[in-house]
Amino acid sequence: MNTISQISAFLENRPGMLREILGILSEEGVNLRALNVAENEDYGILRIIPDNTEKTMKILKANEYLVSEIQVCAIEVPDKPGGLESLLEKLADDNVDIQYMYSVFAFGDGKAYMVISAKDVVALSKSVEKNNISTADKDTLGIN
Repeated sequence: MNTISQISAFLENRPGMLREILGILSEEGVNLRALNVAENEDYGILRIIPDNTEKTMKILKANEYLVSEIQVCAIEVPDKPGGLESLLEKLADDNVDIQYMYSVFAFGDGKAYMVISAKDVVALSKSVEKNNISTADKDTLGIN
């Protein structure tokens, strides 16, 4: 199973914070492949898949953001009605506990991908292999 790096940054929950961090990345030439924002009353969590993980981590740390990096899986989803449901059925049948997921920005190859973080990465990996599910690698997503 291919994995890719996801960066999470904690953001103060106030107007303009998302624009601020994305502006910094834009000014430094970072291109995002996927983005997810989760929030609660006090803070937000920005999860991104950038085109260059190492560069992005350096930029965010230099700008004093609290960041972390984990490995996630970008799973190919049939780009048709019911495609995601079919994938989720296979993972559920194999008792894969999904913590969260979000989509990857569109690609010209006509394929869709979902970034998935599972509670048990081994269970996810076994399910992906057992069900012959395609995953995206760094080259597929244009990541250095």
